[in-house]
Amino acid sequence: MKVLLHYKAEKEFNKLTLTQKNKVLQQFVYLNKFGSVREIPETKKIKGTNMWEIRILGRDNLRLIYKVINNSIVVLHIFVKKSNKTPNKNIQTAINRLKSIVSVD
Repeated sequence: MKVLLHYKAEKEFNKLTLTQKNKVLQQFVYLNKFGSVREIPETKKIKGTNMWEIRILGRDNLRLIYKVINNSIVVLHIFVKKSNKTPNKNIQTAINRLKSIVSVD
């Protein structure tokens, strides 16, 4: 599966440190190889949406929100998570970006 970044997610990626970028790129390799499957332990579905979240644990606790569109994985939002639950504002950011590229029911 091909991994694509929403242009705003690409800007977020570019602001990460080199170590953070390497961790994100490693997850892209996994996604490219295995696709969006529950077997990847860092991946979980975001309740109430048709989007997924990748959890990159460590000092920074990075999160990537993505959606599978036409056999591609589109990363919509990259952020540092500071709480246990994904904040609604981050989910809404991803939803708004998704709406900007596809029509959403």
